[in-house]
Amino acid sequence: ENPPSIIMVTAAGRLFDSEPQARQHYIDGLITKPLNPSVLLDAMMNALSGQDPLSFVKRSTAPHTDGSELAPIRGASILLVEDNKINQEVALEFLASGNFQVAVAENGLEAIEYLSNQSFDCVLMDIHMPKMDGLEATRTIRKMPQHEQLPILAMTANMMPDDIAAATNAGMNAHISKPINATAFYQTLLQWIPHRSNNPTPNP
Repeated sequence: ENPPSIIMVTAAGRLFDSEPQARQHYIDGLITKPLNPSVLLDAMMNALSGQDPLSFVKRSTAPHTDGSELAPIRGASILLVEDNKINQEVALEFLASGNFQVAVAENGLEAIEYLSNQSFDCVLMDIHMPKMDGLEATRTIRKMPQHEQLPILAMTANMMPDDIAAATNAGMNAHISKPINATAFYQTLLQWIPHRSNNPTPNP
């Protein structure tokens, strides 16, 4: 009467979208190997919240936009901190619309190393990562005088009130939920990334 959620674990995840709809109907989540804690957590959150099990495939298609709405922040430098390769690909495809200069760090330690040597206009920070998670990394970044005002945006499937409070207390400015919604994603970037001086539109 109340069956448990079923998550498929496979090395052939990208082929699953060709499966008949009747089979897809029985699967609540999909994890591609190799498995890591961040991927497992994302899949469990999606399955328990009723997300589409093929969302990672569907959202991996770049949004249909010419990027004109991103003109005020076009070319901004962004540090993407994400350990999940699929999520990296998805984020990079969304960011391609704004011609952003993007560097990728796979955990908090790598993010801190990047920020110790160069400046960015914004950081997109996953929460659950190996070696150093996003919360600890954000707290460390906020102790660096040159990055006290740096926009740090959480990118996470953890959107419960306690999760948001923990991220805010660590020093994050806003949240972008996974799977990514193009409109919300771009609006958040426009709100927090400083607008170019040659564009008359002020940064909110």
